[in-house]
Amino acid sequence: MPRSRRFAAVAVLALLGALALTGCGRAQPDVAAYVGNTRYTERQLDDLVDEYGKARPEARPAEPRPVALINLIIRDLARRAGEEHGIEIEPGPAEYNEIARATGLPADSKLVRMLTEVSAAVEALTASAEATAPTEDDVREIWDVLRRDPAFDPDVTYERVAELLRSNPASAAAAFGTRKLLREQAAKTEVVVNPVYRPLIAYARFGDTQIPMLLGEDADFVADVASG
Repeated sequence: MPRSRRFAAVAVLALLGALALTGCGRAQPDVAAYVGNTRYTERQLDDLVDEYGKARPEARPAEPRPVALINLIIRDLARRAGEEHGIEIEPGPAEYNEIARATGLPADSKLVRMLTEVSAAVEALTASAEATAPTEDDVREIWDVLRRDPAFDPDVTYERVAELLRSNPASAAAAFGTRKLLREQAAKTEVVVNPVYRPLIAYARFGDTQIPMLLGEDADFVADVASG
């Protein structure tokens, strides 16, 4: 992925498709999500949302809390996948400075660090993943997710979506390869999301195509992952 596209990729996540998140047990309202034994709290989201408010207007998402949570989850899964597959994913000072310039925030701010790290992790996975051409089932899955987004244009047809996905086969294959690594990691790492944030729909941009990713569908919420 060219460096000039890195920040845009962070904002929409460079992966696609549905990622199953599961759980069981009793709820804990101050927790936004778990990834394995790692707990992401509402307080952490508060801090990131506060920094989104200080960012340049073009860097601020309309709904910052779910965007922040999505990035935290993807960063975690991508790091785990990178460690398992021996993929170097840590960004250098130049990457932090690049995102700092794009957001107008200090390079050591929590938001800049998170965005830089998730970008570097997903970019590294995409560069290392085995390209996987999307199947008809993949295309259908994407279509089903798109239709659940209230902002989706009802005049866009399945055929149009399929055409867009197939218009750049190299980019699509790289993206689906990245999804495969992340889904495999998610299957090994129990992930649960507070129902307040479900469903989470993120978008990846590949050329002129935006591809959705659904997080947290049909999952319960737990206070203690070990109790499940």
